[in-house]
Amino acid sequence: MTDALLPLEVLRDVASVDVALKGVEEQLSRVLPNCTPEVMAQWTPLERASTILSLSKTLNILFCLYLRTEGLDPDKHPVTDDVERVGRYQTKVQAAIDSKRRPTVNLDIRAANRFIEHAIPDLQEDKKRRLRELNNKGNLKRLQEKMPVSLTPKRRPSGLTVAEEAAAFLAEASKDIQNTNVESGKEK
Repeated sequence: MTDALLPLEVLRDVASVDVALKGVEEQLSRVLPNCTPEVMAQWTPLERASTILSLSKTLNILFCLYLRTEGLDPDKHPVTDDVERVGRYQTKVQAAIDSKRRPTVNLDIRAANRFIEHAIPDLQEDKKRRLRELNNKGNLKRLQEKMPVSLTPKRRPSGLTVAEEAAAFLAEASKDIQNTNVESGKEK
């Protein structure tokens, strides 16, 4: 009897919404059992935030759909504040995900050398010069540029990674400093 009252297009739309809601219900039945405090305690904070954000967005969307079925405009309902708040959190979570993808640590070799040079007050001029020469080994232009650090270690022209090259530099500088201390002890 109600079929005769509603146009065929509306009935098809209602049926497609019903199928979509059953799909959402099926997905939620898979996700929700894994959202217990015990299970989520094993996740990283970013995984927890992403999951809670997804659930919040889902609930807000479903509530907006409910309001529409009741003939209410969701844009004039207080739920819009929650939708905006979740949107702000989505921006924050996305920024955290993006920052995980791009490393933020850069080694400023020149600054490290200045630090070493000034940390040892009795370093002789020839040793300071040697330290500066070690700094200038390799491709100085590339070292001076602000290059992003990749997740996989890139090989330098010397065949070493930046970390290996820095470790080798520090080991050589340490030897030079120790030799200087030994030589200055002999001079006394």
